[in-house]
Amino acid sequence: MENGWARLDCICSCCLSASACLQYMITGSSLIKVRPNSRQYHRFFTLSEDMNTLKWTPTNKKTAKAVRT
Repeated sequence: MENGWARLDCICSCCLSASACLQYMITGSSLIKVRPNSRQYHRFFTLSEDMNTLKWTPTNKKTAKAVRT
């Protein structure tokens, strides 16, 4: 576990080609951040269409609270 994020290995068939993997990342994927106290934070990550930005969608907070500066 690094910085609270568990490493996940892709075992699905979507990543058999680079283009399929990129399309999967653009569509989005859910990840769970597990803290040492067993608290879990669910996040939905997507890759922007221009493939330059990794975005996450807040689940429990208001959007304004999820903004990082």
